[in-house]
Amino acid sequence: MKLTRSLSLFICFVAFNSYSQPGPPPPMNLNVGHGIGGGIIIDSTTDLRLIENLRNYHQFSSSLYLIINLPDIPEEFQGFTEIQDLRLVCGKELRSLEKLNYFPNLHSLYIGNFTGEQLNKAPFKLDSLSLIRIWSCRNLKSIDEFKELQKVTKIEILECPSLTHFPKWAEGNQIRYLDLNNGQGFRQWDNNSKEIARLDISNLKHLTKLEEFRLMNYSCFDEVPDCLPQSVIKLSVMGKGYREGLDNVILKNIRNLNLYPNLKEVEFFGLAIREIGGDFKGLSLNQLRFHSIFDLSDISDLFTYDSLGILQINYCPTLKYAQPTETDCILNRLEMESVNLQDISFLFQCTGIRELRLTEGLIEMIIPDPERMKAIPNVLLYSNGGYHLYKENGVWSIWKMERE
Repeated sequence: MKLTRSLSLFICFVAFNSYSQPGPPPPMNLNVGHGIGGGIIIDSTTDLRLIENLRNYHQFSSSLYLIINLPDIPEEFQGFTEIQDLRLVCGKELRSLEKLNYFPNLHSLYIGNFTGEQLNKAPFKLDSLSLIRIWSCRNLKSIDEFKELQKVTKIEILECPSLTHFPKWAEGNQIRYLDLNNGQGFRQWDNNSKEIARLDISNLKHLTKLEEFRLMNYSCFDEVPDCLPQSVIKLSVMGKGYREGLDNVILKNIRNLNLYPNLKEVEFFGLAIREIGGDFKGLSLNQLRFHSIFDLSDISDLFTYDSLGILQINYCPTLKYAQPTETDCILNRLEMESVNLQDISFLFQCTGIRELRLTEGLIEMIIPDPERMKAIPNVLLYSNGGYHLYKENGVWSIWKMERE
């Protein structure tokens, strides 16, 4: 059985580029060499008796990078108990990963390019595993085989658009970091695909020690998820950017942030938000960041937070209003970049702002009433017209940039 044409071309491409520029060595068939830091290709041409020889090389004493294009992981790997880190790239022939149990002491497991719908029919017996990273698996529908593992602390699922649900992990799990990134979705394999990923994450409520959650490029969500555990500290919701395309991420509102009193950092990037739409009294954040956000015109509801350490708003072209509804919101720093506000007088009604920085995107600027501006100790207003107006330690200055 021979390597598929695409895999052969990939190996040739990697080999050519590896010798023409600095970088790790190319993958090598086990018959030819041992990769010496690169991947080891095992296919129908490989003499499997050579697998035992890998034990004699120091670089493989605890880590392996395998590219396997056989129906199963070869039984010659049975008893490789010393391996703690395994990176496995799957050829099209590899349809079951049952033999991962040949590596019972894995701490880190990376699985890429698996073409099947199910990794294994039975739970994996990898009781030492702490990190799982699965990427570029177009047809994979489930990762339930891992849900009984109690030492897993970090999971990354990248570019697996057929995944239907996140499993109900066993009680007492230690998962603290979860990254679900849909990448380009089905269009990574077919530019003309109209399929959209549909992912059920309701089981996240069982991850009672989860601290950081990243949700990227899933257009099937139109609100901040309401199923996260109370332990979550950091939340990122991201899209691809807003292009009136098939799978834009569009949130109706972000009011569900008020469900998580322990949140400290929140980030929204590359998506559309229709409105803030919530009341955040009694809550505080260390950092709240909006970057490349479309459709959002009014952020006034954000001032219902008791306190915000840093509020960053970068490139939100439709933003027009930031009228504080609560003037006593404590805001250590408000940063706006590439936000085309012409009149910023309303910002100075919030007496709790300690530092205000507006930079880029301001072609003209109506200077607020000086009496209002006394309330904010430190201010920087930078106009594209070339003027810097700033106050430091209560002293106002203006600086005109010279044009060439």
